[in-house]
Amino acid sequence: ATATDAAGNVSVPSSAGSVTVDTRAPNAPVVTGLSADTDTGSSHSDGVTRHPQPVIVGTAEAGSRVTMIVDGVAVGTTMADSRGVWRYALNAALVDGRHDLSASATDAAGNVSAPAASLGISVDTVAPRLQSVQALGERMTSADTLSYELVFSKPLSGLATEALELVSSGTAQGRIASIEKISEGRYVVTLTGVHGDGDLAIALKADAVADVAGNRNAQRVLAPAYQVYTPVVPL
Repeated sequence: ATATDAAGNVSVPSSAGSVTVDTRAPNAPVVTGLSADTDTGSSHSDGVTRHPQPVIVGTAEAGSRVTMIVDGVAVGTTMADSRGVWRYALNAALVDGRHDLSASATDAAGNVSAPAASLGISVDTVAPRLQSVQALGERMTSADTLSYELVFSKPLSGLATEALELVSSGTAQGRIASIEKISEGRYVVTLTGVHGDGDLAIALKADAVADVAGNRNAQRVLAPAYQVYTPVVPL
């Protein structure tokens, strides 16, 4: 460019400059899922979490600004790094239930991509609890095999013998022989080798079982005791 003053004098040309015209929108970003440390389900990629503010991860055009969309509402932005990787930590808690995640990318020229394909996640912050436990048989007994039915408030990721303990008095003894899953959240625990005299029961340890989102039970629960006795053999 040149400049001309009021007297008609013309300047020398300015140094050459260049501009870049970019009208092409970036590719739609990808919402990969939740970060491994906040995806607390049965795997680190199942989209199930006990965290109400999980970290969302994905990919986009390198250097683009990513707008996070939750349930159809834009909730904030983050930047994709030089590799195109981005992370977004939610700044508001999600309610329990299913949520749909998406995102859009804006490049340096202001072009906005199409939205990312929606990805569903599930938030569950409620810990399981032992809803009921009952002895399956006469409480006063000389049987050498005893059973309990345990019903939890929600499905568990599993129930192992290590989650239970035997509680006894007197000379009563036995062992936890098996745990059978009857249905979701419902189990039958069988004790064998029962003998002696006194009370015998099981207890669910605190922090011993988890649901599919990784929430763990808070309290120890003691089952009603069997009163075990040795039968008298007639002479």
